[in-house]
Amino acid sequence: MSKTTVLEMRMFSYKGEGARYQERLDGQLQLCFSKARDTQGTPSFGRLTGHGVTGPRRLPFCSQTATIHERAWSR
Repeated sequence: MSKTTVLEMRMFSYKGEGARYQERLDGQLQLCFSKARDTQGTPSFGRLTGHGVTGPRRLPFCSQTATIHERAWSR
């Protein structure tokens, strides 16, 4: 089975994580890539979700987030 997805994305640089998370929570960003450690302790109240870890294994401190490989092959 082959799947193809076309995305149109723009890259923005932020000075610090705070401004980026605020725009994400305000709905100005639909997607952002972050370092896993930077997302720990972010009070998102269920409005932010991790879609996948890019490493080969789940991370101990966010074990509920699957790897990208697990998500791709589980469908």
